[in-house]
Amino acid sequence: MPPPLSPSQYSDPHLDLRRSMNPDIPQIHIPPEELTTWFLNAKRSLTHVTLCSRAHVLVDNARGALQEANVISSRCGFLRSNLGDQLRISKEINKMMHKTTDVAHERIQETITKLEAAHFHLNQTLQHLKSFPVDPAFTNPTTPDDSEYRSDEHSQHRPDRLDRLDRSVHRGKQPAQPSPPRRSLDDFVSHKGTEQISNALRDLIDDSEKCHSDFTNSLGLFDSSLSFLANSLASVPNLDPRDEPFHPPLNALEQRTEAMASLIQSLTQHFDRCGLALKGSESDMQVDPDLFLVLSRDAAQVDDVVAELKEILEEMEDISVGIDSKLGELRRFEDGIIRILVAFEDHQIELAAYLDGLRMFESRQKELKYDMEARLEELKAFREFYDGFKGAYDAMVVEVGRRQGVQVRMENIVKEAMRQVKELYDEDQEKREIFLEDNSDLLPVDIWAGIRDPPVRWEITRDLQGGTELPQLGKDVIEKAMRRHNAAKAATRKL
Repeated sequence: MPPPLSPSQYSDPHLDLRRSMNPDIPQIHIPPEELTTWFLNAKRSLTHVTLCSRAHVLVDNARGALQEANVISSRCGFLRSNLGDQLRISKEINKMMHKTTDVAHERIQETITKLEAAHFHLNQTLQHLKSFPVDPAFTNPTTPDDSEYRSDEHSQHRPDRLDRLDRSVHRGKQPAQPSPPRRSLDDFVSHKGTEQISNALRDLIDDSEKCHSDFTNSLGLFDSSLSFLANSLASVPNLDPRDEPFHPPLNALEQRTEAMASLIQSLTQHFDRCGLALKGSESDMQVDPDLFLVLSRDAAQVDDVVAELKEILEEMEDISVGIDSKLGELRRFEDGIIRILVAFEDHQIELAAYLDGLRMFESRQKELKYDMEARLEELKAFREFYDGFKGAYDAMVVEVGRRQGVQVRMENIVKEAMRQVKELYDEDQEKREIFLEDNSDLLPVDIWAGIRDPPVRWEITRDLQGGTELPQLGKDVIEKAMRRHNAAKAATRKL
């Protein structure tokens, strides 16, 4: 930017008018042709007054540019500050959404971890059921015993399984059938419920992962949008209100305009003097020699002054081009801010959609977590049931042992009773025989028909009441079951 010009640079002391004639100065006669030439040159120089008009136009344009620049700067400064605030708010919302997503995902993962642990423990229990054999005595029940305890010596025994097997062979002559494969507790369990829960869990986990993936992708778009807005806003400089790029060139234009006005005034004065001198020569008046010197010198400088006017105007044009360039930059800056503003307005619409998506994500995550926890309780219930099944089996074995003990005691009582009955029978029989030996010849036959009858025989029969024989469990099987049963009860008491 050229330095401001001072009007004094273009003032010429020789162009000052002398409005009075000094009578003491000798008068000279100037040729009319030369005066006419000076006059015409002065008149032509005044046609460059339009340069000064152009200079005023440039100054007015510069003042308008300054006003427009102030408006644009204020508007852009406000918009940039406002957009910066919006960007900070959006970043906080984005940060909150990421945190909410992470917390929800962590909670779901914690629930999934519990589900996996519960499912693992349930599978362990099921595997234990598979490896827990059911005693064949339960799965291969014996034929109900139809034997009787009789008072005679040939029926005074409790048939065992070999006896029953022998009788079945002798009765039907059937060949022995191969024993069926040994069964486990798992064979008595329906896996339909656990399979349904497993399928439901897989669906829930898949839904959870899909829900998280979809919302994470949405957050990725949100992140990209924020990154674009931040980069766009960062590319726009922050206008400093103390920076006034239009005032110095405007001052320079005003100074040059004043200088041009001073030069135009000098040309006008020179034109007036030439006119006066020309009129005087036409009336044969004599001209002051000093005036002649002034006119001659001014006439020689007219072209230089016109050239200087053009040069100053060219400088002003250059300054004006610089002002227009800066104003153009400011306008483009404003256009950029407006484009960013439009992008932020679109972002606000997207932000509402992101927040709606967050609410849907949270709602769906809560539903999935609730469903998972419900399945978790079902898994625990299944495991408790199967653990209870194992405990109930042991309790059943212990119960069989108890019943066997009762049955043994009952059989012992029956044996003892039958032994005593047999003793009484034998004693009665012996005494009857003695009685008959002593008295039979003396008593008539028709006096008591039953005098020679044998003693009454007694029988105790086994009545299963529609049931079956007790499973024939080994003592070691019952003892192991009792140890497990007592250990389980002790563990329960500790809880």
